[in-house]
Amino acid sequence: MMIEREYGVLKNAQFGTLWEVSTNPGGSQLYKDGITGKSQDTRPTLALGGILADDMGLGKTLSILSLITASLDAFDISIPPTSEYSRTTLVVCPKSAIVAWQQQISRHIYPGRIRVGFYHGSSKVKSSSELHANDIILTTYGTVLSEWKSTAMSGPLFNKEWARVVLDEAHHIRDRSSKIFKATCDLPAKRRWCMTGTPIQNRLDDYGSLLTFIGIAPFANKLIFDFWIAKPLLTGQPEGLVRLRRLVTSTCLRRTKDGIHEDLKLPPRIEKECMVCMDYEDQELYNFFKTKASGFVSVFFSNENMETSHRTSHILPLINILRLICNHGQRLIPPRVQQTWAEKLNQHDLQTMLKSRLAQCYHCDSETIPDDISSEFGCVHVLCVRCANLDEARELSGSQLVCPICNEDQLETSGSEASRGLTYRPSAKVRALIANLLEEQKTNTADASEKPVKSVVFGSARACTSPGWRRFRSDRWAEVV
Repeated sequence: MMIEREYGVLKNAQFGTLWEVSTNPGGSQLYKDGITGKSQDTRPTLALGGILADDMGLGKTLSILSLITASLDAFDISIPPTSEYSRTTLVVCPKSAIVAWQQQISRHIYPGRIRVGFYHGSSKVKSSSELHANDIILTTYGTVLSEWKSTAMSGPLFNKEWARVVLDEAHHIRDRSSKIFKATCDLPAKRRWCMTGTPIQNRLDDYGSLLTFIGIAPFANKLIFDFWIAKPLLTGQPEGLVRLRRLVTSTCLRRTKDGIHEDLKLPPRIEKECMVCMDYEDQELYNFFKTKASGFVSVFFSNENMETSHRTSHILPLINILRLICNHGQRLIPPRVQQTWAEKLNQHDLQTMLKSRLAQCYHCDSETIPDDISSEFGCVHVLCVRCANLDEARELSGSQLVCPICNEDQLETSGSEASRGLTYRPSAKVRALIANLLEEQKTNTADASEKPVKSVVFGSARACTSPGWRRFRSDRWAEVV
């Protein structure tokens, strides 16, 4: 599939194409766009690349390395590496993923067969000729953004065309208004690939932004993508789904573990649901906000003039508040929400308070309604683009984004529970989690020959760094691990 995309195969493509090729009575070729229906006599200019959207663990990195080495084998060895025709692939990834790329290269490619360079941090080379003397260059989103800002696209990353640009965890560029989206789109390259297990995270335009990076005409244009794909889907037109499937098939390869289960010989996945009853005080808190929030939401949906995206930007923080209460009780909800609970505001006052806070940026009180900035961080804080500063947050923290408000709260509240003499009591959910982990690992022994049962627990950054949870981990985690 990847070789077909890079060679621009139109006729007899095994993995589908946007274009239908037919022959005119006069013997000439006719090319018809399978979605828009537009026909032309000349061969269309194809974007060379696509989206690799396999499930996590199915070898996206290995697939890209295989493509790179195959293209190097096919490259004319008489052309020197530093000529105007670059054979170098630029891999852009989060800082935390560079080590994984190094490990995959050393594991799957014979030593000395390809040249790998790094363009990150203080060890960056100064000239593009040094970069293009390598077969693979590994860099980070933060480095691309920094050079794009400071050099007006005259730096080594931007002043010569790459043979191929690969975006690892490409969902980082799903926001078209972000600087990192604009910076990566400005990278000059013959071929472009996106690697992501989640091409659509919150909205269909997440996928549309990847098409823009790759240059899939005419759908790289947002207005055309919305007209032919997004709007028909949103309005429930059946042809919208047909068009989307055609577009995905011709641009994206997605293999799931269920689809190739037999080939990989994976053990079966076991899912267990554990019903947990919240503690009385947490249940009371949850019921209060659930009842009040239901009334608040009904007001929004009774307003027919309000756009769907506007409603969503108000409702998602409410859902997050209820989720935080379920997971950790009163510990992690914002101070203003705690004040609402303490004062037991009536329905009208609660609606006024929530609307005033949720319709404004939490930090600067701007009236601008953000789209999905709060879901970017996974907390209840709604921030405008300026205050969220997503590009700089990614540059500083790699793939792990930390909400600036949560970070401020953490600095302010660190140690406050101890100073007030409060004893941390984990929620019913956390207690059930610990009990399950202990049960699964009770067979672990000190015998080094036996592989121990290990566990990985995923949680939001704010939950994992709260003072109470840190003490809980230090007190109890040794029993689990």
